[in-house]
Amino acid sequence: DICNGFGSGWARGHMLPSADRYNTWNTNAQTYYATNIMVQDYYFNSDSWADLEGAVRGKVCADTLYVVVGTLFEKNRTISKNNRTISVPSHCFKLLLRTKNGNTKKHIANIKSADELMCIGFIFENSATGASTSLSSAAVSVAELERRSGFTFFRNLDPSIADEVKSQKDFRAWGF
Repeated sequence: DICNGFGSGWARGHMLPSADRYNTWNTNAQTYYATNIMVQDYYFNSDSWADLEGAVRGKVCADTLYVVVGTLFEKNRTISKNNRTISVPSHCFKLLLRTKNGNTKKHIANIKSADELMCIGFIFENSATGASTSLSSAAVSVAELERRSGFTFFRNLDPSIADEVKSQKDFRAWGF
């Protein structure tokens, strides 16, 4: 019980939302594993981040919707709980990639044109201020998040189109 949300100001935020896994009891229970939890500001966890989770749920398509969620530690912040020090992420991010059509029946590794794909990222400050950040203000390219995080995402993209796809951040194309 790292962060109970009862007066601590922190919540155990799900990276994969529980609401995304209601098909069976077992798949929902897996969303409560510690590996799926990040320390989130209590207000952030229930405001803009929750709005984004709901919006992503509406983007499911016949083709695969790739969703990557994680944290950045750009500031050194910790909390203490039960004589333990816990690192608190400064930012939370979510990346999305799918076909524009949504029903191509193609694996993205077999797509040779960046025009067939949609890609966007979102970065929010993990704070009460981040809670009020609009989705449009939080939108970034995957390339920007790769620069900030040092990670490489969506390695299954054809290398000839990967840079072009990862530079996208057309908020309106996603209909948010």
